[in-house]
Amino acid sequence: MTERRFRRLVFWQNIASHHQAGVLIELAHEFNFEVIWVVGEGMSEDRAAMGWPEFEDQGVELIVAPNIEIVDKLLHDRIEHSLHIVSGVFRNAIARSALIRGSGRGGNFMLLNEAPMPADAETSHASLKARAMNQLMEWGQIGMRSWYGDEILGALCIGSLAERAYTRFGWLDKVIPYGYFPPGPGCDYEAKVPEGSFKILYLGQFTHRKGVDVLVEGLGKLKTGRWNAKFFGEGVLREKCEESVNRSSVKQKIEFHGYLNWSAAMEEIAGSDLLIVPSRHDGWGAVVGESIMRGVPVVTTDRTGSSVLLKDRWRGGVVKAGDSSALAAEIDRWVAQGRLNLDERKRIYEWGKRLEPENAARYFAEVIRWIEGGDRPVAPWLCD
Repeated sequence: MTERRFRRLVFWQNIASHHQAGVLIELAHEFNFEVIWVVGEGMSEDRAAMGWPEFEDQGVELIVAPNIEIVDKLLHDRIEHSLHIVSGVFRNAIARSALIRGSGRGGNFMLLNEAPMPADAETSHASLKARAMNQLMEWGQIGMRSWYGDEILGALCIGSLAERAYTRFGWLDKVIPYGYFPPGPGCDYEAKVPEGSFKILYLGQFTHRKGVDVLVEGLGKLKTGRWNAKFFGEGVLREKCEESVNRSSVKQKIEFHGYLNWSAAMEEIAGSDLLIVPSRHDGWGAVVGESIMRGVPVVTTDRTGSSVLLKDRWRGGVVKAGDSSALAAEIDRWVAQGRLNLDERKRIYEWGKRLEPENAARYFAEVIRWIEGGDRPVAPWLCD
């Protein structure tokens, strides 16, 4: 085996998200990389309200909003043995600056990106702006492939939507499947079977993009009555969704609550029978993996990047985004067959271990080895 070329990994992102922190920590602890995490800003009020945990230093150096002098030092230091991973260069100023300034000095780069948002994922008020931005993004991505193609060694694509988009942009064999990997429930976790009626759960923002209105409409179309549903979250559509439920025949079956902190949200998932992620667009949708890792099946849409985790129907189902009738039919399928027994939930939980940060970090290390000349790895969540 050849000597490892890259020993220092510098991640350039917008925020320090717990969806990625675990992988970076494992890369430092288990695979002996020097890992530096450069972010443009600290935890936002919106994400704090959603219960996202703050990053705790565990061997990864976190740098928030560095000035140009620090940026240049990070780019120049040990340039031959450093790999810079930049996220969202068209929207993230710190990543864009790193790519522009570092590529001219012979730096080594990888992209780490979600799929561009389609215009119809926004409300009609925002769709014209979104459509124009998306067209500019398309041109920009193709231009970046032409301009920086040699310096960029690979394109880590968050979910199936991004894989298709970056193949279209011309990255072809440099496209590498990837995702977001929040912490699992721990080795002492025991899957459990809820009691009472079939429990349906929604966790997230009340926005058009998240499709929560589609779920509310779909619940009113269910043919079986042996269920109840809980919604946890806030957003501009919450009042409208509550009013819609109050006018429906299922209002006694549905509860609305505010955001939970992350650990409490995971408890709600563990005590549910089915999680619904009805997004009109979601680059990944980390809650899909969080649910699977706790033995709970998920129904999501074909515009959710993490739908790649549901190719086997015993883990959930995938429906057309925005189609409340299709969503209702899929939920009905799960309610009608009855809640999963303990062995079935354990089967999902065991499969979900491949989404643990330590396994994602191992895959990331194998991707780096591939860039250095080794065999191309297969993502653990895509293995049969």
